[in-house]
Amino acid sequence: MESRNDRASALAVQALATVAAAERELKNEYGSNRKARRALAAATRRDNRRMVKLRSEAARLDEKIRHLAK
Repeated sequence: MESRNDRASALAVQALATVAAAERELKNEYGSNRKARRALAAATRRDNRRMVKLRSEAARLDEKIRHLAK
């Protein structure tokens, strides 16, 4: 049976491989590692901002549901 640590390690390796593949693809598209990493960082910041908005919206809706359930 696979332990939690083994599973976490496998997921971390998979995530790093995914990021490396994205960097290679962007390098091919942008022509340099520096430009590719800047584009990847910008996309990550945009995604993080979206996630913050989604989390706050989810919390707001959750609070409404709790209020209506009373």
